Amino acid sequence: MNRQFSRHHFHALMYWAPLIAYAVIFLTPDVIHLQDLSDWTYQGWLLSDYLRGLTTNGYQLKDYPVPNSMVTIILGLQGMIVPILVAEKLLVVEILSGWGVMIFLMAQKQKYFDLTFAWLAFGLLATASCFWNGYLNFSLGALLWCVFVYMEKQSDERHAPMNPWWITAFSIALFLCHALPYGLFVLYLLTKSPTRRLLYLVPSLFLTGWYIFGRYVLHDNIEQIALENPVAGSGILKLIAYKVYTVL
Repeated sequence: MNRQFSRHHFHALMYWAPLIAYAVIFLTPDVIHLQDLSDWTYQGWLLSDYLRGLTTNGYQLKDYPVPNSMVTIILGLQGMIVPILVAEKLLVVEILSGWGVMIFLMAQKQKYFDLTFAWLAFGLLATASCFWNGYLNFSLGALLWCVFVYMEKQSDERHAPMNPWWITAFSIALFLCHALPYGLFVLYLLTKSPTRRLLYLVPSLFLTGWYIFGRYVLHDNIEQIALENPVAGSGILKLIAYKVYTVL
């Protein structure tokens, strides 16, 4: 009994060792070199200046809600408190820490703490290719989706229904993060939720409709992605090809 208890806690402590190392690695350098992160950081810097009433060199906020903007919002808010490059480091560590806690809780659900499972899950979920490519909106969205599922499972185990307003909160947050986690979230609710719970998706669905109308109807903003792809044509086909690449 004591040996099992000690082994369980030893593995739990060992789990945090590489996570602490990650935190040190990302907090130490002047700049974090994740592929797309510098773009999000620049946008966050512009947003923090805008919120403080400073000049933003002609940049303006969109007049419709924008997906893939959660990281920009967080960086903009944190950039009002600390320098933007510090905010950038904090955001990376916050996302990795969130994954660390989530996976730790998942591993704790096993009879004994499974260190191999925990490390493997962290590598596949927290530090997958999307993280190193700097697609932090997707990484954050996937994390929030996992948190919601975990909270719902906990509620089921306690035989205490989850407050349905959590659906509204998570759906709006996921809309602002990334379309793929948001879409999976909606499908997840469609397959297992009573119809009345789906009403709590209405605010995020309204934001989705507003975004589509504002971007593609009101402003006619279809990206022209210059891809060297003999299969993809121009306009919308290039856009679809590009989006498939970002997911893969």
